[in-house]
Amino acid sequence: MALGACSAPSTQLSQRDLSAYMDQLTQWAPQEAEVGRAVRRMLETEFADEAEVRRQIAESVPRLDAQLVLLRAYRPRSTELQEVHAAYLAAWEDLRTGYSDILRGFDAPDQTALGRGRAALLAWRRALPETAKRLRELRAATDQGATKEAGPPT
Repeated sequence: MALGACSAPSTQLSQRDLSAYMDQLTQWAPQEAEVGRAVRRMLETEFADEAEVRRQIAESVPRLDAQLVLLRAYRPRSTELQEVHAAYLAAWEDLRTGYSDILRGFDAPDQTALGRGRAALLAWRRALPETAKRLRELRAATDQGATKEAGPPT
């Protein structure tokens, strides 16, 4: 009973909640784009240019860490958005771990760590369109709900 009183109950997804989350994503987009460019440049090197990959990581880590702070602080209200946000946040956290794996792989040298790091970069790149797809599905569902509610009584 006390546990239930300590946490706010989740609410059903509304168009307003979804719009608020979409607005938040728009605010996060510039950092996401910068990190995305760094990830692309690292993948393009195929990890053959260690100095370039290290430089990209060094430049990207402050952006990535700042993004993680913002993502961890955000608390969606609805269960559906909580699930989407948790997956989006996990992708960013995994990317941060991937950066560490890449550096560890270069330092050791350890091809397995480099492979894990590369996989994390690729997974992050896949997670972004997956997040967008899920949000489009939620938008379609809330739009349909609004249409049904706005229609004449049957």
